[in-house]
Amino acid sequence: MDDAERRILRKHHTKLLETLDTKFMIPFLFENGIVYEENYLDDVPCRPERVKKMLLFLKDWCPFEMFLECLRHEDCYSFIADALEKDGQNDFVHMQRKVNIFTDRRKQVGEFRHKLKRCSLENDSVTFLKYYEKAIRDWDNVICNRSKYNHQQRQRLADFCHAAYDAEIVRRRVFYENIKLQGDILDKMQLMSAHTSCPIAPDVIFLTRFSSALVMAGGSLEDGLACIEDAQQKMELLPACRETGLVLYSKFNFLLMKHERDRTSIDKEELSKLGNSVISHFSTESDTISNDFKRIFC
Repeated sequence: MDDAERRILRKHHTKLLETLDTKFMIPFLFENGIVYEENYLDDVPCRPERVKKMLLFLKDWCPFEMFLECLRHEDCYSFIADALEKDGQNDFVHMQRKVNIFTDRRKQVGEFRHKLKRCSLENDSVTFLKYYEKAIRDWDNVICNRSKYNHQQRQRLADFCHAAYDAEIVRRRVFYENIKLQGDILDKMQLMSAHTSCPIAPDVIFLTRFSSALVMAGGSLEDGLACIEDAQQKMELLPACRETGLVLYSKFNFLLMKHERDRTSIDKEELSKLGNSVISHFSTESDTISNDFKRIFC
């Protein structure tokens, strides 16, 4: 068993000692070549001690899947197998969420995106276009001469290009310019995601930006919230970060808009929790990015 599977056994150690009986498990393990003596552990009089010794042996010699199959044999301990398997699946997702996205490159891309955002807020279109067009041009060079760039170089330029598209969407929102749902900047952003260093994060951004554009174009809040639900599913594979904060921030805004539209009562406590979550997610980023979004709520 690997380290993650051993952790699962440790988590359920007490339950396993209290519930299992080796006499129902050894025959299966013997038939499948895990143990080589049919009377293995018969000389240990105490049941919990037999189980303890068996578990110590199995961690080194029995695959986790085989152990689950043993528990389910003749439906003896299926309920335990189900609990262990569920923890295994949760641990797999948890490990994925632990992937370190806070790299030096991410910091560089974040500073680039923030620079473009400042240009938009200060109405400095000349500087904005200078940096925006360079990022697009650099990626166009990759498309035309892909073999001249290594994998890392291609991903780096894709990250900057995607950030430029995102900044352009922000710029249009600042100046209340129309964002078409098809055949425009959103399509370019979606296509670029696959080339970036961490496609899940750009996918989350795309769904969030699309949901806002959809509602601004006259789409229903329910459809916008459906896009946010899709984004929330994807963000389960990410640690708390700017991308996940944007998803929660959009959800916060949509719920407020829905409340104002329907004139329904609002769960202030639930909304407050959501707002605090937004701040918490943005707080994982650099001070520059974090403070930008904290000012929205504080």
